[in-house]
Amino acid sequence: MNKYTKIIRTFTAQSYNLAAKAAPKQAPKAKPFGNLGPADSRHEMMRKILFEKPQKSLGELTPQDLERHDTIETAYKLFKSEQSEMKRIERDAKFRAMENAYKELENTDLTLLEDACRKSPNARFPIQLRVPTETPPKIIWNYDALSKQ
Repeated sequence: MNKYTKIIRTFTAQSYNLAAKAAPKQAPKAKPFGNLGPADSRHEMMRKILFEKPQKSLGELTPQDLERHDTIETAYKLFKSEQSEMKRIERDAKFRAMENAYKELENTDLTLLEDACRKSPNARFPIQLRVPTETPPKIIWNYDALSKQ
């Protein structure tokens, strides 16, 4: 923690003590969407100063230790970039498979394509919305789905 952070924390604590000793003022009426004025940014700044975790310092490291540290950080960044590249490749392959299936339906039977693209008439947004995850859905396949006939 540097000296400026200590000074700001001391100043903030003193201003809170002065505010507590002052006569209580009548609170303003609540706005329908909350306080969006400068008070929020001031409180956000105070919250960051008071509750932000200080960065861990590496301490006194030898040049060999710093080199090891940099090597490990570089290897981790490389690992994460390879991992994200693999996910991107997987997403692209899934999208290409979806496009191929769409084209196959288009060439095979247009009624099947219309059934596949038709949205449910009684869709309820929040209930039927499912956030994309890496876990399989609870219902794998809807066996009761009927096509338009």
